[in-house]
Amino acid sequence: MAFIQRYVTNQTGSVTFTGNTLGLARSNSAAVTFQVSVVSLPQPPQITNQSTVSLIKTINTVNAQIASTLLYTLTLTNTGNIAVIPVLSDNIPTGSELLHNNVGVNGILVPGASPVTGITFGSLVPSSSIVVSFQTVVSFLPAPPILTDVGQANFYLLIT
Repeated sequence: MAFIQRYVTNQTGSVTFTGNTLGLARSNSAAVTFQVSVVSLPQPPQITNQSTVSLIKTINTVNAQIASTLLYTLTLTNTGNIAVIPVLSDNIPTGSELLHNNVGVNGILVPGASPVTGITFGSLVPSSSIVVSFQTVVSFLPAPPILTDVGQANFYLLIT
């Protein structure tokens, strides 16, 4: 695999590419991982591409009973200086069930979307946010009667 000057600057150091892209059909994608050995920093030292996202999760109530409907809202914000492609996932805690076809992204229902399997978004540019909401219903209270729900965001860099 050769360097493409528009995308990668070949300077002194070592770069290792992993991933087999041979036979990859046009318009398909593949994950390519690379490592860079930095032997010295420029003066002043600087980081030009920094990917950072923040995830804030809220719920409409902290006191739920059997048959209660819980509304979760997750706000994912790109706080870095480079676009990312986020993937948002959320476990549905034991004792509750996801209400199907009620996942909303930025206020628009997305039929078939599920935080359990993960929701992939397009490019999220710096300083922008995505708001995801969904509902669950409490089917039973586990022992101890605590529903622990965890949201998670992973992301891919979008370097152009």
